[in-house]
Amino acid sequence: MTDFAVLYKFHRLDALSLKRLRRLVSMNPELIFVPCFGVRQFLYIPLVRDFQKRYWTNVNKFALKSSHIFRLSSAINRKLGTFSCRSELEKLRAVLERNGLSLYCDFTPMAYGLNADRAILQWFDTAGRMLPFDYLVYYEYDMYATKKIRSIYGEYVQHDAAFVLYERAASDWFYYSNPPGARRLTLKWLKRRGLDPVLYRSLFAGNMISRKALEALVHLKDLPYCHCEMRMPTVLTALGFKCGRLDFPMVRYRPPISRNEIENRTDAGIFHPVYEHITEGNSPA
Repeated sequence: MTDFAVLYKFHRLDALSLKRLRRLVSMNPELIFVPCFGVRQFLYIPLVRDFQKRYWTNVNKFALKSSHIFRLSSAINRKLGTFSCRSELEKLRAVLERNGLSLYCDFTPMAYGLNADRAILQWFDTAGRMLPFDYLVYYEYDMYATKKIRSIYGEYVQHDAAFVLYERAASDWFYYSNPPGARRLTLKWLKRRGLDPVLYRSLFAGNMISRKALEALVHLKDLPYCHCEMRMPTVLTALGFKCGRLDFPMVRYRPPISRNEIENRTDAGIFHPVYEHITEGNSPA
C-alpha cells in the first residue's frame, strides 16, 4: 500500500486553520501529518518593510532571485520570526502536541505564493527525509475534503507528481511572465542544462509529489526564477519525471467555494478555496 504524508500549510493562527487540520487528521488517522506554519517574511529588499504595493513586491521578488539575498532573508526571518512570534508559536506547538502533532515552522521568503515549492523542499531536506512516506500531498488551510486522502489521490500514484491544471503554459497565463522576466530566465535555465525548453503550468494547491521527485529537486544547486506554479511542473517534466493532471473539478483559484456547493458536490472529494466555517452538523463528511 502506498504511504502518504500530508504537509498542511497555513500562515494564520486562527480557529479555521486548526479546525480544518483536526478534521483532516480525524478522517485520515493512518497518515502522517505535518502542520507547517509559514512565518511571514520580515526583510523586504531593498526596503525594510512590505508596503503591499505591486511595484515594491516585484522589486522584492527580483531581489530574491539572488541566492545570497534569499539565504539572508531566510536567516533574518528565522531570527526575527522566532523572537517576535515566540508566545504564539509556543501556544500553537502546545495545542498541536496535545493532538499528537509536531509543528514545523517555515521561514522561506515569500513562501505564500511565489516560493511554496521552495518551502516544501526546505522541509523535506531538513526534516521530511526522516519520515516514511512514498508521496507527499501539499494541503493548504483553505482546502476542504469530503473523502479520505487515499481515496482522492490513490489513482494518481502511477505518476511521479500530479498537479491541478497541469499543461503546457500559454502566453496569456498570468505567471507566464510574472514575476517580470520569469519566462526568459526559466527558458535560459533549462537550455543551460540541456533540458527541453518547454514551460508548464499548474495550480499549486493540492499537488502530489513522490519522494523520488523530491530527492531529485533538493539535489539541484539552484532553481529557475519564476512562480512555483510554473517552476515545479516545468522542472520535474524537464528532468524526465512523469507528471499528471489531477482531475479536481472543485479546486480553483477563485471565486471562493460556498457551503452549498460542497453539499451539492460531495462526490468531488476536495475543494479550494473554502473560507466559510462549516460546522460538523452541516458537513458532508
